[in-house]
Amino acid sequence: MNSSVAPAPITLATITVTLRIAFITEYLVQCPIAKPPIPYFPIPDNAPDSCSCNLGKVNLAITSSAEQGATCSNNANGPDAASNVQEIEGCDCCELSSALSTMYAICPDTNPNLIGLPAIQQLATILETPFDSCSASLSEFNCVSHLDFPDVPGGIFYNPSNLPLTGTATLSNLPGTVTAPASGAVFT
Repeated sequence: MNSSVAPAPITLATITVTLRIAFITEYLVQCPIAKPPIPYFPIPDNAPDSCSCNLGKVNLAITSSAEQGATCSNNANGPDAASNVQEIEGCDCCELSSALSTMYAICPDTNPNLIGLPAIQQLATILETPFDSCSASLSEFNCVSHLDFPDVPGGIFYNPSNLPLTGTATLSNLPGTVTAPASGAVFT
């Protein structure tokens, strides 16, 4: 992970979008009966007045990667303890690669520090698996065919040696006005 990317200035749009995503994420985590999909989350791509980077999609991708990583690690139960450890390391590395690869695919031009890189770095800390140590595991295990991760947008699970150049764009709102179709009882 390229940690030399300078943080972009924080704007009101960045704070607003971050708070909305945090609210939705917290709702999904804290409410036992909450089930996706949540209407209008994530917002459709290029919707009027939406964020220049679909942060909802990035957040869902990071969450999905973490869930699949946990499932993968729980399924690593072969007869050989050493191979189980290697497979769990593969699960952890695929989890990180999946999150990074999806983040870069969804918003390739945006500064990654604004769209999920800190969350992925925190995930690596929790897993005790620095991404720069994942080359061997990602070479040994195919994340999709061997460890059952879903394919990532663009089809490339990045490893430490082939990360794309990081974007530098900040977050902004697209032109237009947010609108929603009528729902529920409608009076005419």
